[in-house]
Amino acid sequence: IYFALREQVTLENVLSYMSELARFAGYYRKFLNPKEEGNDAVRRGLGRLKVLDITICYPFLLNCFDLVHFGKLKESELVSVIALVENFFIRRFVASIPTQGLQRVFAQLFSQCKSEDLLASVARELEKRDYPSDEIIRKRLPTFRLYATGERLARARLVLESLEESFDHKEPVDLREVTIEHVMPQTITDSWLVELGEGGQSVHENYLHTLGNLT
Repeated sequence: IYFALREQVTLENVLSYMSELARFAGYYRKFLNPKEEGNDAVRRGLGRLKVLDITICYPFLLNCFDLVHFGKLKESELVSVIALVENFFIRRFVASIPTQGLQRVFAQLFSQCKSEDLLASVARELEKRDYPSDEIIRKRLPTFRLYATGERLARARLVLESLEESFDHKEPVDLREVTIEHVMPQTITDSWLVELGEGGQSVHENYLHTLGNLT
Protein backbone atom coordinates (compact mmCIF):
# COMPACT_ATOMS: atom_id res chain seq x y z
CA ILE A 1 0.00 0.00 0.00
CA TYR A 2 2.81 2.39 0.88
CA PHE A 3 4.55 2.03 -2.48
CA ALA A 4 1.24 2.27 -4.35
CA LEU A 5 0.48 5.55 -2.56
CA ARG A 6 3.92 6.90 -3.43
CA GLU A 7 3.20 6.25 -7.09
CA GLN A 8 -0.29 7.78 -7.00
CA VAL A 9 0.20 10.88 -4.85
CA THR A 10 2.20 13.89 -6.09
CA LEU A 11 2.60 17.46 -4.91
CA GLU A 12 0.16 18.47 -7.64
CA ASN A 13 -2.67 16.09 -6.67
CA VAL A 14 -2.17 15.58 -2.93
CA LEU A 15 -5.07 17.86 -1.90
CA SER A 16 -7.58 16.32 -4.28
CA TYR A 17 -6.35 12.85 -3.33
CA MET A 18 -6.81 13.53 0.39
CA SER A 19 -10.24 15.02 -0.30
CA GLU A 20 -11.29 11.84 -2.10
CA LEU A 21 -9.84 9.72 0.70
CA ALA A 22 -11.85 11.69 3.26
CA ARG A 23 -15.03 11.25 1.20
CA PHE A 24 -14.60 7.49 1.06
CA ALA A 25 -13.76 7.42 4.78
CA GLY A 26 -17.23 8.89 5.35
CA TYR A 27 -18.82 5.97 3.50
CA TYR A 28 -16.70 3.47 5.39
CA ARG A 29 -17.73 5.00 8.70
CA LYS A 30 -21.33 4.08 7.85
CA PHE A 31 -20.29 0.48 7.18
CA LEU A 32 -18.76 0.30 10.67
CA ASN A 33 -21.71 2.08 12.29
CA PRO A 34 -24.88 1.87 10.12
CA LYS A 35 -26.67 4.30 12.47
CA GLU A 36 -24.63 7.05 10.78
CA GLU A 37 -26.60 6.47 7.54
CA GLY A 38 -29.56 8.82 7.05
CA ASN A 39 -31.62 6.70 4.64
CA ASP A 40 -33.67 4.12 6.58
CA ALA A 41 -33.56 1.41 3.90
CA VAL A 42 -29.82 1.83 3.27
CA ARG A 43 -29.14 1.83 7.02
CA ARG A 44 -31.09 -1.39 7.42
CA GLY A 45 -29.20 -3.04 4.55
CA LEU A 46 -25.83 -2.06 6.00
CA GLY A 47 -26.94 -3.31 9.40
CA ARG A 48 -27.80 -6.71 7.95
CA LEU A 49 -24.41 -6.97 6.22
CA LYS A 50 -22.73 -6.12 9.52
CA VAL A 51 -24.70 -8.85 11.30
CA LEU A 52 -23.55 -11.29 8.63
CA ASP A 53 -19.98 -10.00 9.13
CA ILE A 54 -19.54 -9.58 5.38
CA THR A 55 -16.61 -7.19 4.94
CA ILE A 56 -15.10 -8.44 1.68
CA CYS A 57 -17.84 -6.64 -0.26
CA TYR A 58 -16.86 -3.24 1.20
CA PRO A 59 -14.47 -2.21 -1.63
CA PHE A 60 -17.32 -2.73 -4.10
CA LEU A 61 -19.89 -0.91 -1.94
CA LEU A 62 -17.57 2.06 -1.40
CA ASN A 63 -17.73 2.73 -5.13
CA CYS A 64 -21.51 2.30 -5.14
CA PHE A 65 -21.84 4.92 -2.39
CA ASP A 66 -19.65 7.24 -4.45
CA LEU A 67 -22.05 6.89 -7.39
CA VAL A 68 -24.89 7.95 -5.10
CA HIS A 69 -22.83 10.91 -3.90
CA PHE A 70 -22.45 12.18 -7.46
CA GLY A 71 -26.07 11.50 -8.39
CA LYS A 72 -25.26 8.61 -10.75
CA LEU A 73 -27.13 6.02 -8.67
CA LYS A 74 -30.41 6.41 -6.79
CA GLU A 75 -30.58 5.45 -3.13
CA SER A 76 -33.39 3.02 -3.96
CA GLU A 77 -31.06 1.34 -6.46
CA LEU A 78 -28.31 1.20 -3.83
CA VAL A 79 -30.74 -0.59 -1.49
CA SER A 80 -31.40 -3.19 -4.20
CA VAL A 81 -27.66 -3.69 -4.81
CA ILE A 82 -27.01 -4.21 -1.07
CA ALA A 83 -29.91 -6.70 -0.90
CA LEU A 84 -28.49 -8.59 -3.89
CA VAL A 85 -25.07 -8.86 -2.24
CA GLU A 86 -26.69 -10.09 0.98
CA ASN A 87 -28.73 -12.66 -0.93
CA PHE A 88 -25.61 -13.89 -2.70
CA PHE A 89 -23.83 -14.56 0.60
CA ILE A 90 -26.84 -16.10 2.37
CA ARG A 91 -27.48 -18.51 -0.50
CA ARG A 92 -23.83 -19.57 -0.58
CA PHE A 93 -23.98 -20.06 3.20
CA VAL A 94 -27.01 -22.36 2.88
CA ALA A 95 -25.38 -24.18 -0.04
CA SER A 96 -22.15 -24.57 2.02
CA ILE A 97 -20.00 -23.02 -0.71
CA PRO A 98 -16.57 -21.87 0.60
CA THR A 99 -15.78 -18.15 0.54
CA GLN A 100 -12.25 -18.58 -0.85
CA GLY A 101 -11.61 -16.26 -3.77
CA LEU A 102 -14.52 -13.91 -3.08
CA GLN A 103 -12.21 -11.15 -1.82
CA ARG A 104 -10.72 -10.82 -5.30
CA VAL A 105 -14.18 -11.12 -6.88
CA PHE A 106 -15.50 -8.10 -4.97
CA ALA A 107 -12.30 -6.13 -5.42
CA GLN A 108 -12.80 -6.36 -9.19
CA LEU A 109 -16.61 -6.39 -9.33
CA PHE A 110 -17.24 -2.65 -9.68
CA SER A 111 -14.89 -2.25 -12.63
CA GLN A 112 -16.65 -5.14 -14.38
CA CYS A 113 -20.11 -3.57 -14.09
CA LYS A 114 -21.83 -0.79 -15.99
CA SER A 115 -22.76 2.05 -13.65
CA GLU A 116 -25.78 3.06 -15.78
CA ASP A 117 -27.32 -0.40 -15.18
CA LEU A 118 -25.52 -1.40 -12.02
CA LEU A 119 -28.03 -3.81 -10.47
CA ALA A 120 -28.40 -5.92 -13.63
CA SER A 121 -24.65 -5.87 -14.18
CA VAL A 122 -23.92 -7.01 -10.63
CA ALA A 123 -26.48 -9.80 -10.92
CA ARG A 124 -24.90 -11.04 -14.17
CA GLU A 125 -21.38 -10.99 -12.73
CA LEU A 126 -22.33 -12.75 -9.49
CA GLU A 127 -24.23 -15.45 -11.39
CA LYS A 128 -20.86 -16.43 -12.86
CA ARG A 129 -19.49 -16.97 -9.34
CA ASP A 130 -21.52 -19.91 -7.99
CA TYR A 131 -24.72 -18.01 -7.17
CA PRO A 132 -26.98 -20.84 -5.89
CA SER A 133 -30.29 -21.17 -7.74
CA ASP A 134 -33.75 -21.48 -6.16
CA GLU A 135 -33.67 -25.20 -6.94
CA ILE A 136 -30.42 -25.71 -5.04
CA ILE A 137 -31.71 -23.76 -2.03
CA ARG A 138 -34.97 -25.76 -1.97
CA LYS A 139 -32.98 -28.99 -1.88
CA ARG A 140 -30.57 -27.77 0.81
CA LEU A 141 -32.90 -26.04 3.27
CA PRO A 142 -34.84 -29.05 4.64
CA THR A 143 -31.69 -30.69 6.03
CA PHE A 144 -29.34 -27.71 6.34
CA ARG A 145 -28.04 -27.10 9.90
CA LEU A 146 -29.07 -23.47 10.20
CA TYR A 147 -28.84 -23.06 13.97
CA ALA A 148 -25.52 -23.07 15.79
CA THR A 149 -23.42 -20.83 18.02
CA GLY A 150 -21.22 -17.94 16.95
CA GLU A 151 -21.69 -16.30 13.56
CA ARG A 152 -24.13 -19.02 12.44
CA LEU A 153 -26.52 -17.98 15.20
CA ALA A 154 -26.60 -14.41 13.87
CA ARG A 155 -27.23 -15.69 10.34
CA ALA A 156 -29.97 -18.03 11.53
CA ARG A 157 -31.66 -15.15 13.30
CA LEU A 158 -31.46 -12.96 10.23
CA VAL A 159 -33.04 -15.69 8.06
CA LEU A 160 -35.88 -16.21 10.56
CA GLU A 161 -36.45 -12.46 10.89
CA SER A 162 -36.59 -12.10 7.11
CA LEU A 163 -39.20 -14.84 6.85
CA GLU A 164 -41.29 -13.28 9.64
CA GLU A 165 -41.17 -9.84 8.03
CA SER A 166 -42.09 -11.26 4.62
CA PHE A 167 -45.61 -11.97 5.93
CA ASP A 168 -46.10 -8.21 6.41
CA HIS A 169 -48.36 -8.65 9.43
CA LYS A 170 -50.63 -5.75 10.35
CA GLU A 171 -49.30 -5.94 13.91
CA PRO A 172 -45.57 -6.76 13.57
CA VAL A 173 -43.65 -8.13 16.53
CA ASP A 174 -40.60 -6.32 17.88
CA LEU A 175 -38.05 -8.96 16.89
CA ARG A 176 -35.31 -7.36 18.98
CA GLU A 177 -36.90 -8.83 22.11
CA VAL A 178 -37.42 -12.43 20.96
CA THR A 179 -35.13 -15.46 21.09
CA ILE A 180 -34.76 -18.42 18.72
CA GLU A 181 -36.58 -21.50 19.99
CA HIS A 182 -36.63 -25.15 18.92
CA VAL A 183 -40.01 -26.82 18.32
CA MET A 184 -38.59 -30.31 18.87
CA PRO A 185 -36.46 -29.66 22.01
CA GLN A 186 -32.68 -29.83 21.99
CA THR A 187 -32.80 -32.36 24.82
CA ILE A 188 -35.09 -35.11 23.56
CA THR A 189 -37.71 -36.54 25.93
CA ASP A 190 -39.42 -39.93 26.03
CA SER A 191 -42.73 -38.40 24.97
CA TRP A 192 -41.09 -36.79 21.94
CA LEU A 193 -39.46 -40.08 20.96
CA VAL A 194 -42.90 -41.68 21.05
CA GLU A 195 -44.30 -38.91 18.84
CA LEU A 196 -41.43 -39.27 16.36
CA GLY A 197 -41.95 -43.01 16.13
CA GLU A 198 -39.47 -45.50 14.72
CA GLY A 199 -36.06 -43.94 14.14
CA GLY A 200 -36.97 -41.02 16.39
CA GLN A 201 -33.44 -40.58 17.70
CA SER A 202 -32.11 -40.30 14.16
CA VAL A 203 -34.84 -37.82 13.21
CA HIS A 204 -33.93 -35.72 16.22
CA GLU A 205 -30.24 -35.66 15.31
CA ASN A 206 -30.83 -34.88 11.63
CA TYR A 207 -33.52 -32.21 11.92
CA LEU A 208 -32.98 -30.57 15.32
CA HIS A 209 -31.22 -27.44 14.03
CA THR A 210 -32.89 -27.14 10.63
CA LEU A 211 -35.15 -24.30 9.54
CA GLY A 212 -38.32 -26.39 9.93
CA ASN A 213 -37.64 -26.93 13.63
CA LEU A 214 -36.85 -23.30 14.49
CA THR A 215 -39.11 -20.41 15.39
